[in-house]
Amino acid sequence: MTESDRIPGAPSGVLLRPGVADLAVYVPGASTGVPEGVPIVKLSSNEGAEGPLPAARAALEAEAGELYRYPDSQPLVRAIAERRGLPEEMVTVGPGADMLIQYIASAFLEPGREVVYAWPSFVSYALTAQKQSAHATTVPLRGDDVHDLDAMRAAITERTALVYVCNPNNPTGTYVSRDALRAFVDDLPEHVVCVVDEAYAEYVLEDDYPDVLEEYVKAGHPRVAVLHTFSKIHGLAGLRVGWMAAPAWLVDASVRVRGPFDVTSAGLAAAMASIAEEDALRERAEANARRRESLRARLAAAGVESTGVANFLTVRVPDAQAATAALMRRGVIVRPLNAFGSPTQIRITIGSDADMAIAAPIIAEVLGAGA
Repeated sequence: MTESDRIPGAPSGVLLRPGVADLAVYVPGASTGVPEGVPIVKLSSNEGAEGPLPAARAALEAEAGELYRYPDSQPLVRAIAERRGLPEEMVTVGPGADMLIQYIASAFLEPGREVVYAWPSFVSYALTAQKQSAHATTVPLRGDDVHDLDAMRAAITERTALVYVCNPNNPTGTYVSRDALRAFVDDLPEHVVCVVDEAYAEYVLEDDYPDVLEEYVKAGHPRVAVLHTFSKIHGLAGLRVGWMAAPAWLVDASVRVRGPFDVTSAGLAAAMASIAEEDALRERAEANARRRESLRARLAAAGVESTGVANFLTVRVPDAQAATAALMRRGVIVRPLNAFGSPTQIRITIGSDADMAIAAPIIAEVLGAGA
């Protein structure tokens, strides 16, 4: 059987690459399924609850008349570099942090090479490795749902090119402390690059949360990169903009494997405006923490434990699919973690004040009843 025989509808004999049919397809959080007439609160995809900032909305409107021109990402690179005190050659942007992960994989991975990452965690680490015909080594989280860094270090071989640390971790919401990350990075072999995915970093207020850009990249560590996104606290998920800070050689390598004009003009304009709104972003982080801790307290009062330091909480339940279905019947859409290999956990995004006023009592009631 050829690869074309394994893809429905593919003409016989076309030269599909071996293994394409084995690649997994990313499945996003649900958006529908609520009974007709029931108000919907979507808390399944960890989207930024408030949407774009007013400055970003204005920038989008202003950019509309310029959309016939090809985009130039360098002004955003320059703005990020200036704000973070880095030279421009240590910053790059891409169409979401997810595609930056793909660029890194394209620059490092080939058949016979490996990546090491925790599980459950962000699925793109494995998907991008598979696309390069590389091996993805998964290391189970500890019992407290935190990265088992000792086990991850033990899983590294001479074929390991990349190790990913999602911090805070999606989907469990736990984080690796400053001291733990330092001990891990200091013990990595010289042939391994550590990529720290900080998609949710702006939400974290804990004192012992590491600042990878300051403590590693800016300090000159030659094999540590950090990823950020405009999809979460900036509320620009639909525009697909992410950025990476890394040693100049790593940025150079990632730029060589990407296509031209990969970030849209609209996305660049909105991101450029949004990063300047530091006070508003800080207020969003604080408001998110208030709503998150309010939901956590409500769940605890109902006898339900949760983890999470970002814009979501993760909860253990008897049956994730059953709990998700019970909440969906009441109009609340959450994410069961079955696809992450955890059939007894659900992930609940922290929505806006209006969202949580509706959803929080329902969530506590349904989960507190043992759903």
